[in-house]
Amino acid sequence: MNSDIDEHPLAAALAVSDEAAQALGRHGVTLPSMGPDLASCTAEPPRQLIELGRVNMATARLLTDVLRQTARDGD
Repeated sequence: MNSDIDEHPLAAALAVSDEAAQALGRHGVTLPSMGPDLASCTAEPPRQLIELGRVNMATARLLTDVLRQTARDGD
């Protein structure tokens, strides 16, 4: 297992959440409530989950469009 995840589960989940937000942001997609699920990060043993949150229809459509375009482009 990744020692960073084992030793600092919440920090690791925050880092992954931030990386995902930055990657989505480069495509104009913002998931405002995305972040670590605290209960899963502090459980024993930790099983970090990232909450993607709820989004409006426009954001869901934009995310779908970005994923489709990326799949077509092979990125």
